[in-house]
Amino acid sequence: MHTHQDRIIKQLIAHFDGLSKLEVCDLLSVLETLLLHHPSPIAANKLLQDYEQHIVQKRSIQKTGKGTYYLYDRCLYLKVYKYHSARIPNIFYRNTLCFSLPNTKQCYRLTKQNLRKHLTHPAIQPALTAFFAKHKPTARNPITKRLLLMEVLDTIDPTK
Repeated sequence: MHTHQDRIIKQLIAHFDGLSKLEVCDLLSVLETLLLHHPSPIAANKLLQDYEQHIVQKRSIQKTGKGTYYLYDRCLYLKVYKYHSARIPNIFYRNTLCFSLPNTKQCYRLTKQNLRKHLTHPAIQPALTAFFAKHKPTARNPITKRLLLMEVLDTIDPTK
C-alpha cells in the first residue's frame, strides 16, 4: 500500500524524465530556497507569484531602448538569452536567441559564425566542428527541449 507521500514522489519523479542529475539537483535547490520563507500549508499561487517576482527578474538584462534579454540557458562556456524587442511586437518576429561569454555583457546572435568566432577555448573547437556538421545552433533535444549545443558544451572538460 502506497502512502500519500509515495504517490506525490512518484509524480515528481515522472517530471524528471530526460533530465540530468545536475539539472534535477538545481531544480530541487531552487524549490528548497523558495520554500524557505513560506508558511505551511503551501499556497501554490503565492509560491508561483514569488518565483516570478524574485527568480525570473534576476535572470533578465535590460538594454535601454533596444529591448530585454531573458536568460534562457547557461553552461560553463556561455549564457544563452531570449531577446524581446522593445520596438517590434512579438507577433512580427520569432524569438531571437543570443549568447554572451561568461565574463562579458556583450550579446551576440546565436549563429554558427558568431559561435566559432567567440568560443576560442581549444577544448571546444573540435566539439563545435562535430556538432555543426550535424546540427544547427538552435537544434533542441526533443525530450527536454534544451538546446543540444548546451548539452554538448556541458560534456566538455575545461581542464583539457
